[in-house]
Amino acid sequence: MSELKAILKRVSDGEAASKDDRLFALDELLLQRSATNQQLAQVLGVTERQIRRDKAELRERWQTAIRDKHLIGQLYGEWQATLARMDLAIEAADYKKAKALAGRWSVVEGFARIAITAQLDSIAELIEQLQKVQAGRNGHDSGRLQT
Repeated sequence: MSELKAILKRVSDGEAASKDDRLFALDELLLQRSATNQQLAQVLGVTERQIRRDKAELRERWQTAIRDKHLIGQLYGEWQATLARMDLAIEAADYKKAKALAGRWSVVEGFARIAITAQLDSIAELIEQLQKVQAGRNGHDSGRLQT
């Protein structure tokens, strides 16, 4: 049984879902089909107000993950550009410039490692979610809520 179905089964049996389970289920349901807040609230056993709050939290999480992914992309681009500049300086026998660029490369690499270590899981989840969204758009949904 999928995690979503297990959560929905527990809710239908009268058990309140934890916040993490509720957010996971809501995210999955929103990716699968479009539904009203009322329908989502009924399926998850909460109020429409709670659904609105949960949607806002999901949006905030996505925005943070996208912002972090963008930052890591910028750091990676800077790291690549610095390495390319170092190669050009070495080819031109400008060792003073190459040494200065090496220092810059170390700083950029250090920040990139910190960012990547801290956000690797979030980025993997974001990529997975974006792939699900893309797959849903290509699947010609009927628009009904699946449980």
